[in-house]
Amino acid sequence: MPSIGASPTGSSIPESWSRKHVSRKATLEMGRQATTRNVLKITISMLISVGLLALGVSRIDFAKLLVAIKSVVLPWLAPYLMLRVGLMVVKVFRWRLVLGASIESKPQHLARALFIGDFGNRVLPAKLGGLFRVQVCRNHNSASFVQVVGTIALERTIDGLVVLSFFALATTIIPFPPWANRLAIVGATVGGVVLLSLIIIVKRYVGPNAPGAPRGNRIVHRSGRLIRRFSIGLRAARSPNILAKATGLTMFAWGMEVVAVTLALKAFNIPLGISAALVLVAFNAVGGAIPSAPSALGTHQFVTMTILGWFGIAPEVAVGLSITTVFLMVVA
Repeated sequence: MPSIGASPTGSSIPESWSRKHVSRKATLEMGRQATTRNVLKITISMLISVGLLALGVSRIDFAKLLVAIKSVVLPWLAPYLMLRVGLMVVKVFRWRLVLGASIESKPQHLARALFIGDFGNRVLPAKLGGLFRVQVCRNHNSASFVQVVGTIALERTIDGLVVLSFFALATTIIPFPPWANRLAIVGATVGGVVLLSLIIIVKRYVGPNAPGAPRGNRIVHRSGRLIRRFSIGLRAARSPNILAKATGLTMFAWGMEVVAVTLALKAFNIPLGISAALVLVAFNAVGGAIPSAPSALGTHQFVTMTILGWFGIAPEVAVGLSITTVFLMVVA
């Protein structure tokens, strides 16, 4: 006969304590797995950056690189910096629009979260600044971590589709290698599938006909809860009006980016116009999606050098442009 306080299985350990112990063990195990994934992500990011940086450095004459940086026309960089600041303001209002579909937030709180996250991406590897952006946003409202991630996922999807549309526009101006056209087609297909999937998820899990929490297996229950919270962050996708406004702000933001890069080209006396800037922005956006060292070190320089090389620009000038603009983005 079990003693007083014993569990039905005959153990002398209280059942509530046992459940807490199992839950704590599961939490610790999840924490260890997350740490392992982050370490692996950082390691891969650093290897990619080091490899691309080494590949780029092997083609650089450092004396010519210094000359290129010293010959920069500083007055062109003032409007460049103003556009960079304006770009962040547009992104704040876009995020408020997307996040506001599920929870109200003040612009100043979102601005703080966005600026901290962007700075984190500049000084931390593997795009870890995004975690700070989510956490700072959560500090000012009742949104869950996964819900905020959902809003960012929707933003990134719209970003990708707009960048691909810019790339398609650039192909009408500049002849690209066949592999670049194939890459654009694959990217557009993937982006369209992702956006359609997000819309299907939000229609399935958000609204009056959304299913309740699944019963039974704990993993299934937790997974269903996470999907529903993620779907709440995607609520903006249910509204064509909000989706159209967010897309318009995204196109405006990337247009500002193209103009800013055009000014940076002029600052380095590079005789290329807005069409070349359009191509450079599109490819650097794709390169920026690759996990890399802080400020996309190695990746940004390699992509800039490769793209401007198509236009006959010396690698030293291209790398000088990349180093200068990345530095300004960090300190601005």
